[in-house]
Amino acid sequence: MNCNIDLKMSQRNFNTSVCDVVKRLDSFFMTQTANKPYGDKDSLITHIDQAIFGSSESKMGKLTSMNELEIANEVCMYCARQKAEYVRYCVFDAIFSMTRHTAKENRLKVLAVTGSLAIALESTPVLECMALWLATAAKDHAIYLATCLEKDFCDIMPESAVELKICNKTSERFTTMLITAFCAKYNAKTAKVNSKHPPPILLDVVHNWVLDNPKSIFCVISQIDQVWHTVLTTTRNPTESLSLSPLAGLIEWTTKLPFAPSEYYNTGNINTHTEYNLSQSRLHYSILVAITLSQDCRSVIKQGILGKESDFQLWNKSNAHALVGILLSYSSNNVGTEKMTEAVDRFAQISQVAMTYDLLTIAKEQFQSLTDPLPQTRLLELVAYGTEKPAEDIIMS
Repeated sequence: MNCNIDLKMSQRNFNTSVCDVVKRLDSFFMTQTANKPYGDKDSLITHIDQAIFGSSESKMGKLTSMNELEIANEVCMYCARQKAEYVRYCVFDAIFSMTRHTAKENRLKVLAVTGSLAIALESTPVLECMALWLATAAKDHAIYLATCLEKDFCDIMPESAVELKICNKTSERFTTMLITAFCAKYNAKTAKVNSKHPPPILLDVVHNWVLDNPKSIFCVISQIDQVWHTVLTTTRNPTESLSLSPLAGLIEWTTKLPFAPSEYYNTGNINTHTEYNLSQSRLHYSILVAITLSQDCRSVIKQGILGKESDFQLWNKSNAHALVGILLSYSSNNVGTEKMTEAVDRFAQISQVAMTYDLLTIAKEQFQSLTDPLPQTRLLELVAYGTEKPAEDIIMS
């Protein structure tokens, strides 16, 4: 009995600490102005780690599942209450920033719990904060969050994937940055052979997001507002963070999906086999459509709104060159003529549409030189060596 009372008292004290931290952060950022320094921000941040995350300097020890859920719940409730977007994000970032070294593991775990809870609650304010966090965090931290969410909604309870699938209705910027994180995970050079292709459930989720609105993969750039501009230009490190658009990653996905592990196809369920092929085809079509709709995004980039990333390109010669290298590596592994033909044809389709819509700027001779080492298909020959066939016909072929 005494033990239960002690546990309840301990949890109550912890809950009070979480509420106190959030209130102090809100009060702190509400009183800041552009001309006023942050004062005792460092000491306040130290208090956060000691009070709720159990830093090495505190006596708290490991967070319990109840502790993690309490923090996540308080963050969700606070974000719903606070209408000032910039203050809301400052508080969110102060809690979950990975730039300090104390209590990193605990913060990441609680962030993942917060993400799952926000998706379940369909909380736009929280997911918008998480989108901006994903855009500014280091890649490995962003991939960690994406992996946790994939595990929660696609692995542990596959039936919950429907909640993830409708998440784009709650926050397109969040799903766009999450796609970018998934692409970074499955396109990583360090990924194992069987981890270079998204599994069926995740592919189904992502292709539905992109198919629903192909232009959404540019929304982080094309819909950039004052809060995002301020945070991105002051805290983001382009070389260490995710790309602001998943287009290049999705192009790599769709090109190499024909080489996905056999277990993704041979499940003994003919419907699963058919659905995986259908998801691939729909994703590929959506990417082609997205390229034709990329002009507005590129216009925003040319305006210099991204600051030090004003030279950012959605898909360029370096990306195409890298993708040719990937295809050649598959070719050397004797993956089969049918799979290779499908992959090369997808690359040819994307290249043709990208060149037609000025997304990929490359001389005809350069493209020929780039693609000559690839196994030649009729479609690739048409694209590389000249044809008057319209890009629209290539999309539908």
